[in-house]
Amino acid sequence: MNDERQIKQTHFYFIALRSTFIVLLIVGVGVWGCGPSGQPAFSGHLFVSCADSALPLIEREARTFMTLYPGSHIEVIPTDSRGALVRLFNGEAGVAVIARDVGGDERKVAAEGGIGLHVYRIAIDGVAIIVNPWNRVDSVSVDQIAGLFGGKIVSWREIGGEDRPVVPAVRDRNSGTYELIRQQALKGADPVRGVLCRTSQEVVDRVASEPGGIGCVGLAWLKRGRVKALRVAEKPGGAFVEAEAPSVYKNRYPLRRPFMICATSGPAEASLRAGFITFVTSSRGQMIVESEGLVPDTIPERIVELKREKPR
Repeated sequence: MNDERQIKQTHFYFIALRSTFIVLLIVGVGVWGCGPSGQPAFSGHLFVSCADSALPLIEREARTFMTLYPGSHIEVIPTDSRGALVRLFNGEAGVAVIARDVGGDERKVAAEGGIGLHVYRIAIDGVAIIVNPWNRVDSVSVDQIAGLFGGKIVSWREIGGEDRPVVPAVRDRNSGTYELIRQQALKGADPVRGVLCRTSQEVVDRVASEPGGIGCVGLAWLKRGRVKALRVAEKPGGAFVEAEAPSVYKNRYPLRRPFMICATSGPAEASLRAGFITFVTSSRGQMIVESEGLVPDTIPERIVELKREKPR
């Protein structure tokens, strides 16, 4: 099944999508020319440096865009969030996608370097706490997550599992996922030394093969089905919530973060760059966001979850 057909099989019905991002984009980043038919004429080569957590989404957005505009070629370069911005600031990429907001230090670097930085939120992601499918533990609180990644809980038996060591699979400190766990669960402390993983795929592979493994990945990485996502409670004794888009949208799932798309001012690749960002923030691009298990940022006034019709 191709991407266009998958987009149509969305589980959410979108109402009253905002156009704010498109207006801001045309003013702040640039405009494009039109072909003979009056349609936008996108062509050329665009490098997109992309945080690993957003990789499945952005690769699919790029494939769909290139199908619609055969003259365009978009190359997605996987990295971490800080690396994506470094490539953007150095002129090695026309667009950067990061799995967090731009930090104050990064905005300062851009300002001091005379770089006009334009930032747009394209999705809201949840960070899932994943374990081996055979692990008996199904739910944890944020405090327990801090214990598991901070070294205070060393055996799964301490929270109702089997007597086996906790083996954290952790990303490096430049990762947006690392930063979220550090800030939201560990209150600014660093995780204990575990198995260092360079990508989300490595985290999934390690946890799937290690009975005592635990890691954290974005929601899009759960579609592969090789690991189990734990339900999470914000406070001890609170309700445990599934790691899924509806819970993130309703602010019930506690581990949430934005996906941001960033560009700099300037004429280089302006037409294709503006076109791609506009596409990602358009209704079609946001339907891809939803179909990847994330929450679209062009939030409607309400979201109605459609029930599938029962076969007659």
